[in-house]
Parts: sequence; structure tokens; C-alpha cells
Amino acid sequence: MKKISIICAIIILVSITLTGCSGRKPDNVGIVHAIGIDKADDGFELSLQVFRVSSAGSQTPIDSSKTNVEIISAKGKTIANAVELCENQLGKEMFFGHNQLLVINKKVDDIYSCLNYFINNDDAYIGMIVAASEKSSKDIISADISSGTVAAETMKKIFDISKKDGYSIDSRFFKVVSDYIDTDGTMVLPLIEKRSQAIADKSKESGEPAQDSLEIKKAILVNNSKFSKVLDIDEVFGINYFLGDIEDADMTVKTSYGTESVTLKSIKEKAEVSEKDDGVKIEKNITVGITLEKEESKEHRDEIKQEVEKKVTEYINKAVEKTLKQDLSDVLEITTLIRQRDYNLYKKLTADREEFLKKVSVSAKVNAVY
Repeated sequence: MKKISIICAIIILVSITLTGCSGRKPDNVGIVHAIGIDKADDGFELSLQVFRVSSAGSQTPIDSSKTNVEIISAKGKTIANAVELCENQLGKEMFFGHNQLLVINKKVDDIYSCLNYFINNDDAYIGMIVAASEKSSKDIISADISSGTVAAETMKKIFDISKKDGYSIDSRFFKVVSDYIDTDGTMVLPLIEKRSQAIADKSKESGEPAQDSLEIKKAILVNNSKFSKVLDIDEVFGINYFLGDIEDADMTVKTSYGTESVTLKSIKEKAEVSEKDDGVKIEKNITVGITLEKEESKEHRDEIKQEVEKKVTEYINKAVEKTLKQDLSDVLEITTLIRQRDYNLYKKLTADREEFLKKVSVSAKVNAVY
């Protein structure tokens, strides 16, 4: 029933992607820009970053030198209950149509409820980023990370840049929900952490107030709707290279000429699926493009090419080992791939997913080109 509910709700959400405030008066609406969900003793602690249009008196203009947001928090047995309590505090109805970020603390053991509330909310923005936190998610969305009218917009830019550089996984809400549906509760979320010290040190030199810094260099698996293993940056890179999802990643390789810095971009990936010995073999040919900082000799370029191919293959092998072999999590989109190539094989997979995934072998051949 959960799966059917999600599918029906996401169809509705897609049909109302361009959502507004539904004719409600601005004075009666709290515009939410970031959401944090932490575990409470009896349910959830919900924290909302709400846009403050102006200060008391209604004639005060927006101060562009400040974030102009306030944090509203409440504990409830359900997400809906916590939202109602937040609305009671603010005296306004919450509007989620402009929300940029949903952060779920990894101690939360009911991820389905966190997603399902927003799936079934007509106002929810399906392009919001979904992330996880190792510490308080309230602390994350409260971060004073930059000046500007809305702090969440800067937070989203951090995710966009991290995704472009390969440090983060694509975790837009509609993608996360789609993965959840396809794999019966499997997905991967970027892990965001708050790092204030580096910015604080810089502030001593400039004399400006210290600001927080958010960083994404890890991810966390979700399996059977529960948080599972944490992925390091090499394993995150491996997932992105395997899926052909690298836009502009830096890599340092060692050659006989010294240490070289190169920029990589996914060009194409092609997969072959075959059934063998009561199992499934998946072979991927992955092509990445290399951009060098300066012109090099042919011998030097060939050596760089070999080192890049070796390193990308290592990333992918690490990702396969952690996600598929150790955790039986299908974040490499094996289910989708098999469904597209062989529907009868896909039906076998869905009959007993875990047993099927145990019999899947994955290999990747990497070709780097200039």
C-alpha cells in the first residue's frame, strides 16, 4: 500500500509542479525554505526555516544584508502533527511550495513518514534537495552561511556545486522518491555537515562576523527504508562515474612526470546485461573526457590517460563493493537497467530482490579520452 500511495501522490505532484500560494493572503502564510527532521523521544522534532518578509509594522523593507529567516521548531508524534504545532506558534499556515532543502537526521528510523508527508502535500516542491545529517538537522538549517534574503538558497547552491563536481549524489525530491519506488526502499542521500571553524578563522583576518560553512563529502545509504552504511568520497565518486553523472570533477594523478591535476567529465556509458549461471552479469563501458591545464607531450598524455582510467575504475569497484556486495543496496540503478533490457529477468528480480542482488556481478571498463 505504501508503494501505491507514493506512486499516486507523485503523479499528482508532477501535475502541480508550478505551484503558488493558492490564493492565500501573504499575511496568513509562512513561506518555508528549509526543513530539518530529527528524532524525538516519541516521534519527530521538526524545524522549519521560514522566510520573514518584513519586521513588525509591515512597512520595514527587506534587509538584504541579513538572512531574513526565523527557525520554528516543534515535536510531534507525526510530521503532520509537528507541522500543526509550528503553525500554532507562528499563527500562519505553512507553505512548502518554495522549499529548497529537506534534511533528515540519520538517527530517524522512519524515513518513509518523512517523505510521505511531502508526497501527499499539494504544496510541496518536488525539486527540493533531500539530504541527511549525522548531527542535528536543526543545526544545519539554522546555519548562518551567508548574507542574502534566504539562507536556504545559498544552501542549495552548495549542493548544486557539489553535485557538479561529483562530491554529491543527485538527490532532488522526485529522484529520491522514484528510486525509493523502483527499489522498494533503497536510495542514497548526501551527508551534509556544518564546519564553522574555517570561516571563523578567516573572519579574524577580515574583522567580519564569523559565518558557518556547510560541506558535503560523504553520503549515506538507505536500505529497506532505514539508514545504513556511510559512503566516503571515493565511493560517492564511484557511483557518479558508474551512472555517467560527472560534470566537472577534479582529479589528481601521479605520473613519472610528477603529480598532475586534470578535469574529468562523463561522456557516455553503455551497459550489457546477460543471465549466466543462475545470476546476472552487468558490464559497463564508461567513457570520460580529460581536460589538462596545459599542453603535454603524447607520452605524458598517454600516461595520464592510463592513471585516470585506473583511478576511476578503483572508485567504481569501491562503490560496487560497499553498496551492492556489502549492503545489497541498489543505488547503481541495476533494477532500472534490467527492466529496460530484459523484462522477464526484471520479474525474477522483483520476486526476491535481495536474493537476486546477491547473484549480480558488476564490472566496468573505463576509457578516458582527450
